[in-house]
Amino acid sequence: MQEAPSTAPSRGHTPPAHTFALAVLAVLGIMAALAVGSCSLVSTGRTGPSLYERIPGAGEPTVRVRVGAGLDTLHIGSAGVARPADGGTMITLARGGHLRLRDTGWVIEDGGGGSRRVGTSGPLVVRALTPGNPLRVDEATFVGELWAHARETEPGTFDLVEHLSVESYLPGVLARELYSHWHPQAYRAQAVAARSYALHEIARRRAHRSGLHYDLVSTTANQAYTGWTDRAVAHQAVLDTLGEVLTHDGELLRTYYSSTAGGRVAGAADSWPTTGRFAFNAAEPLQAGHRATFDDDAPRARWTVTRNLTTFARRIAAYGTREGFSIARLESIDRIDIAARNAAGRPTRYTVRDRAGRSFELAAEHMRIAGNYAASGIPRVEAKARLHSGDLAFRVTGSRLEIDGRGHGHGVGMSQFGAQGMAIRGSNYLDILAHFYPGSELTSWYTE
Repeated sequence: MQEAPSTAPSRGHTPPAHTFALAVLAVLGIMAALAVGSCSLVSTGRTGPSLYERIPGAGEPTVRVRVGAGLDTLHIGSAGVARPADGGTMITLARGGHLRLRDTGWVIEDGGGGSRRVGTSGPLVVRALTPGNPLRVDEATFVGELWAHARETEPGTFDLVEHLSVESYLPGVLARELYSHWHPQAYRAQAVAARSYALHEIARRRAHRSGLHYDLVSTTANQAYTGWTDRAVAHQAVLDTLGEVLTHDGELLRTYYSSTAGGRVAGAADSWPTTGRFAFNAAEPLQAGHRATFDDDAPRARWTVTRNLTTFARRIAAYGTREGFSIARLESIDRIDIAARNAAGRPTRYTVRDRAGRSFELAAEHMRIAGNYAASGIPRVEAKARLHSGDLAFRVTGSRLEIDGRGHGHGVGMSQFGAQGMAIRGSNYLDILAHFYPGSELTSWYTE
């Protein structure tokens, strides 16, 4: 389940502002980085090229996935080799070992107790001793090369980034995003959605954040990824849909998906910005409409939580402070009402009224995030009390706030429980994708 792009510049997954001219120049960098052949873009008659158009003759790109952040030690549990990314002596770890970062550079300890120092803090590359074999690292297994990058703002710590082909990456996404017993057609639909999202994010990240050392992260900030998996249904779904993506008007569609829509889908344009670098959120297949979600049997199709009224007010005010919203002035809550709904009847905005008679508005997706915000000096929200979506109804009862919710996640695009619901009713993956992304087209982005 993905989190969506935010308007907040402090979010790690939000690209900094760039002019359109810089974005166009960055296209050249994308094409070189993807190493996919032709240097021309498809002409669509628009005023300028898009980052999300297919490059003629393009092959399968490599993706860089951050699988660890702020690490101080890496435990290598199988035979591998390590070397500086800029060249140098290759160090063999026949029995695994440990990797640490010190002021003088990398320290590599092999499984036999020996220690080697690499006199650089530049990236270090680690892979299996036999190329193509999986490498066991901490509690996960990876088939790609692992690049360790020192974090400049946190001395002694580093990020771990796996470099691998998109098709090798996808099974690990499916294994993390879906239950093992789910229908193969739900897996195929998820494979197309995950591939489309990944390729879209690769283009977006490399264009707007050219100095970043990764394209996606392995959490729901992008899409969950478990590393290498032996789940056969995941591998088969990726193979069965090789290179297939969803497009709209010839461009990659940013195929949002979430766990459960709860009977009412959300629209990207109702939830997030649609101008400038976020223009992709205006794509018609990502908007709300009257359509079944097929997820009424999901564990969080309907749910209720109870919060302390005063603490909830402090929490959303703190979130408002971080985002620069007027609701930062909120000091109490008298009531919270639905201010607007989308075409599916799902709330898109709420009005929060305080006891002094003042009113503040907050978008539904911001309300979900604000209600779970880990503000300083405020107790963390327990898992059982979290707001699972932005489809909410509020009741103030004394010092308590009772919240009835529908769904789990942002609700835009495909419902994963809905995909499973359609599959067990006899729908194939093409039916599922057409239902949740109406007006989109299935396109072969590459074939090898």
